[in-house]
Amino acid sequence: MTTEQLAELKRIALEKHREAEKAMYAYAKECDGVERMEAFEAYENIRTATRVRG
Repeated sequence: MTTEQLAELKRIALEKHREAEKAMYAYAKECDGVERMEAFEAYENIRTATRVRG
């Protein structure tokens, strides 16, 4: 795999990660009660997942 291909895969992965973060936040803020707490916990897990620099 070339450096350019690897960089493109990294870009796509980071873009999808950010999309997942936004989607989980949108879901969590619409929930109530225990479901809301669990959804925000999942959101926090996504948000604080190991980030790749770049």
